[in-house]
Amino acid sequence: MDERLVEIERQKNNALKQSDSTYDSLIKENQNLYNQQQGYITQQEQLQNNALNQQYEFQKQQIENQKKEANQNYQTEQKRARNDYTSFINPYGVTAESQASQGLGQSGFSETVKLGGYNMYQNRLAAANKVLQDAITTYNLNMNEAKVNYDVQKAQNAVTKLQSMLELSQNYYDKKSTLSQNKLNNNQSLNSDYFNRYNTVYQNIEEEKAKQEQIRQYNENLAWEKQQYETNMAWEREQYDRNLALQKANQEQELALKREQLAYQKERDRIADEQWQKEYALSQQQRSYSSSSSSSSGGGYSLSDSSSSQSQPKMSANMTPMLSTGQYDWYNSTFGTNSYTESELNELIARGLSEGRLRDEDVSRIYRAYGLG
Repeated sequence: MDERLVEIERQKNNALKQSDSTYDSLIKENQNLYNQQQGYITQQEQLQNNALNQQYEFQKQQIENQKKEANQNYQTEQKRARNDYTSFINPYGVTAESQASQGLGQSGFSETVKLGGYNMYQNRLAAANKVLQDAITTYNLNMNEAKVNYDVQKAQNAVTKLQSMLELSQNYYDKKSTLSQNKLNNNQSLNSDYFNRYNTVYQNIEEEKAKQEQIRQYNENLAWEKQQYETNMAWEREQYDRNLALQKANQEQELALKREQLAYQKERDRIADEQWQKEYALSQQQRSYSSSSSSSSGGGYSLSDSSSSQSQPKMSANMTPMLSTGQYDWYNSTFGTNSYTESELNELIARGLSEGRLRDEDVSRIYRAYGLG
């Protein structure tokens, strides 16, 4: 059991013990006062009866009246005890029937309370009857003594004593009944108060347990989600690293292939350029030979013709060639719309081949665009 509930139970028991101790002390004090006052009354009667012996008939009548009054008081006390008991066990009338219909009428708490009230009722009846019987016995004794000794005042003293005893008894039992009832009510109030405290703390404990369970489940779910997240992230990192490594390998492979292709292309371009240089040199020799032949046959024009053969005319492209490499920006920025001699054109083409801007098939297309193909 939770320590807070144990503490409430301990406080309740201490409060009930303190309540019982307080009211039991008050009831005991009331009993002691009652016994002391009885002794005073008896002592006073004894002192007065030593000097009285008059008015027998008058006192006889008084005693008879007091006997009636004592009987009436007894009847009154019976009614009051019965009414108090009825009110105690059934304070709200039909509420008791409702209580019984709900199953509380036979509960341990209700039966205990009823038993306490019933015992109190029987004790009051017995005490009142005892007081009455004691008073009647005292009257009869006093009347007989007064009749024999003409002691009327003694009977009066007995009546006074009886009245005092009745008042004293009435006050005693009223106060005792009040104290007993207050004790019972106070214990009921304490039980109810600590019952409510217990239920409140119990409810708080249950709410704390529920909240702790929610926190536990939340932390458990959070840990599981974190584990799943870390697992997924590890898998994604692994996939990413694999893809990155694969991509890097592919890029390196593609780069190696491009290097091979570029080397191959450069070699081809070099060979093609050498071939072209050879063909160009051959064509130049052929032109030189043709020019020499024309000079020899024409006579007088060899100097002029030789000078003309050395100067080459500039040519302009009559169209934009279709390039297989798609390097049109490079072509436009390099060739543009300018005119070039054949030597200048050959130099530009050779540079484009060496830089990978042109391919072999592009050379003939450029020559045709300049009217040399």
